[in-house]
Amino acid sequence: RGVHHDALRAHAGIFHSAERHRGAPGLAQWLEGHGRKALVLENRPEQAGRPSGKGQNGWRVACLGRVRDTATVTLLIEALRSIPQEERPTLRWAGDGVASDAAARLLRTGCEAHGIELELHGAFTHGHLDELHEEVDVALALYEPGRGNIAHGALPVRMFEAASRGIPSIVNANTLMGEIAEEDELGLAVAWGAPVTLANA
Repeated sequence: RGVHHDALRAHAGIFHSAERHRGAPGLAQWLEGHGRKALVLENRPEQAGRPSGKGQNGWRVACLGRVRDTATVTLLIEALRSIPQEERPTLRWAGDGVASDAAARLLRTGCEAHGIELELHGAFTHGHLDELHEEVDVALALYEPGRGNIAHGALPVRMFEAASRGIPSIVNANTLMGEIAEEDELGLAVAWGAPVTLANA
């Protein structure tokens, strides 16, 4: 359909590291390869309402956003259970989506079974983001890599929402958001499916 438009705006940008994206172009690169120019718009909020306050009791990781599958839940529980009990963070999870109910059940069961402290929330709006980021030390923006938009350079807003509040994120390696996280010092990129690596990050 692009041939019928004068301009295209893309939320998935350009990979700078050829060895990382393994030949899969970002959307802007793909469009240019088909003779169309694209302007990349990143989901970067200019500023947050207020900085995050750090908690006094242990530490906290948060995964906030749309829930489309349960793969991240499974990986996260495996990662957290590999951390010694006395060093484990509290997990804050919030969001809605097609898999939110299944994810909530899996979170309750898994966290209870392995002694992981869970703060479970449902749907939220942009106005709740300051509160949800309060006392968070690390944000998670990890996605099952089979989702093509992530592999092809999509930039989910949750990494930028956390960064605007001074919170680092852990994101997928071999993706555009992984490159941006590390180049802009917004967080760390880790390989999908490696729970011990995730825990060590």
